[in-house]
Amino acid sequence: MSLKINSKSMVFLFFLSSVVFAFSSCKGKEGSESSKEKKMTASAGEEMGEEEQEGAKKEVPAGRENKIEEKNQSKQKKILMIIACDGFRDEELNKPKGIFEEKGFSVTVASNRKAGCRGMMGGSANVDSLISEVSAKDFDAVVFVGGVGAKVFFDEPIAKNLAQDAVKLNKVVGAICIAPSILANAGVLNGKKATVWEGSEFISMLKKGGATFTGESVTSDGKIVTANGPNAASAFGNKIVELLSN
Repeated sequence: MSLKINSKSMVFLFFLSSVVFAFSSCKGKEGSESSKEKKMTASAGEEMGEEEQEGAKKEVPAGRENKIEEKNQSKQKKILMIIACDGFRDEELNKPKGIFEEKGFSVTVASNRKAGCRGMMGGSANVDSLISEVSAKDFDAVVFVGGVGAKVFFDEPIAKNLAQDAVKLNKVVGAICIAPSILANAGVLNGKKATVWEGSEFISMLKKGGATFTGESVTSDGKIVTANGPNAASAFGNKIVELLSN
């Protein structure tokens, strides 16, 4: 009787130990998998850290960003617009200027006086420089705005020198309304086609300066653009943009 009991006990103990062993194996496997997962997570974290470090390395230093910005600014087209402080034609300043600025060009307005400048239509203008303070070499285009006040520049040496220098330096040169007479008196329209406000006085000046009067609203000949008045102001501005974009 005692032997049978011991045999059953042994069977039971064997069964119990098998169950315990199986349970322990499962736990060990789970622990191993968990350890692997931890290692994979740590490895992924390290890789992400490396990527972040690489990204940080690729970030442009502040000093270099400033140099890039300066380089972009140096490529920006610069336009000088010359107005008579008394009696410039508002549209002939404002419409082309708006077109230039919309294209991202930098516009400097120069005149024979800095304060109290008024247009024929009653508008005012902010003047950045006197014409004696500017040089054609610092700009991509030199534009003379018309209006009755532009007569002050017909025989003004500084204005004529600006026109001559701009042509010599192969800059774009523009003049609208009666302002093409400034170019004619400066001698830069000789052999060129040009237009002007339709008054016999101004047409005569063009012809005397060696230009062929076209009678068009806008005429371009090489890098010189002329226009005949305020109604042509937008087309005038767009033509200058076209030449600067080529």
